[in-house]
Amino acid sequence: MNTEELKPYSLDRISLAQEIRDALKTRGYWVPEQYPYGPDLITAVCKALDARTPSTEGMEKVNKPEVICLCGSTRFVEWFSKMNLHFTLQGKIVLSIGCDTKSDDALGLTEEDKADLNELHLRKIDIADRVFVINIDGYIGDSTRREIEYAENIGKPIGYLEEQFDE
Repeated sequence: MNTEELKPYSLDRISLAQEIRDALKTRGYWVPEQYPYGPDLITAVCKALDARTPSTEGMEKVNKPEVICLCGSTRFVEWFSKMNLHFTLQGKIVLSIGCDTKSDDALGLTEEDKADLNELHLRKIDIADRVFVINIDGYIGDSTRREIEYAENIGKPIGYLEEQFDE
């Protein structure tokens, strides 16, 4: 093995390449000490691993877009579409409801399905940088209220389509 050729590679890469070589030999494969073009198997594997690992050298760091989770009653489905477009045009990633119907009954969902979807929406809140509530005429249903409380508990900033006033 030519140690000069291995200098640019990390010990992790060299160790992995040695393990691959040993595994090939253990399984009965013939492993030449040198390949026709010079490098031994370990050097060749290190080069192959480098070729598969994208380099970030010379690349600018890209700012991650803000992720917004829309919350609100599905009765305002048209507002979900409007706000999705609004935030998307601002360069934000939008997480929204999973269906565009005004009624859960229209989908034929079981209570278990509804519970699973509610839990999934909480996971969307986990992923989001902030929550935006669609509250037409101030309406906030039980599910939305639960989502707002959850977001508050985990420290997510919350915005509202219509301003909220304490009564």
